[in-house]
Amino acid sequence: LAIWEIISITLEIFDDFHSEAFCLYSKIASIPVYIAFKALLYLILVTRTYSAFGDSPYSVWSVKKLKIWAVILIIWSIFNIILNIAKTEIEWDPTGFPKCFTFVWRPLLISMVLLDIVACGINLYLFIKPVQRLTKEIMKLQIG
Repeated sequence: LAIWEIISITLEIFDDFHSEAFCLYSKIASIPVYIAFKALLYLILVTRTYSAFGDSPYSVWSVKKLKIWAVILIIWSIFNIILNIAKTEIEWDPTGFPKCFTFVWRPLLISMVLLDIVACGINLYLFIKPVQRLTKEIMKLQIG
């Protein structure tokens, strides 16, 4: 993903590559790579949370629930990628300085924002709740 994004940025910087084909490339690569990167990041957070707390008595989730959450993240991200490819419109303007105009479908933007909000909220809960339980246990041991 990182290499793909570096190529996209490099092509964007050099004006010689501006063409109608580049517009199509930006539609297929830029937003889908970003969506895939975020999904990967969220999955890493879920995995790290599990590796930090595992099956400890402080965890608030089972492995099955974490797998369900991971599948939801993957499906939602794939849905966003498909929406982007199907609904995003690219307009090529070769007059003057060549330009690519990207028109992203509003429901896609809403879906992407909702994914971020929901994923951040759930991932925060998955990490903070075990820490709170662990802190309470430490406080009990210090007082008692």
